Amino acid sequence: MFSLPRGLTRRGTAEPREATVARERCGRFVRRARVAEVLGEVLRGIATSWGFLAACAATLLVLDLVAATSGAGRTRMALGFAAVASVASIVSIGRALLRWPGERWTAQAIEARYPDLEGRLLAVVTYRGRESAAIDAIAPGLARDLAPAWALAVPERRRV
Repeated sequence: MFSLPRGLTRRGTAEPREATVARERCGRFVRRARVAEVLGEVLRGIATSWGFLAACAATLLVLDLVAATSGAGRTRMALGFAAVASVASIVSIGRALLRWPGERWTAQAIEARYPDLEGRLLAVVTYRGRESAAIDAIAPGLARDLAPAWALAVPERRRV
């Protein structure tokens, strides 16, 4: 059965529905939050590797003072600690990049921090790509609630 609005939407001449636009906005919000979460993990890994490098340098200085090694021994110790620090930083940054959170996990994390969303973001993310009249009713209000709150997409700062 042919319907004019559906036919016009397929041809690109009709305006997209408000619910469709709202769903896309919610999806962009969650994707932005996912990227911010991964970048936060990468920065946390970099901070951890810098801390490990500082600990290695301090250990190297203490061993140099205690052992009083020759120039060749100092070079070997320094290269060894540099290699260990490099491997640790590559592992921590790689772990952060490989841990890519899913959209549902990100939506749950955002809603845990902001309970006033009342599960609506998770509902919209769960039904992404599927038609649902209930989600079409929820999405525009949720998009309006999220519009001034793009800063919510940035993850909460944690201690390293």
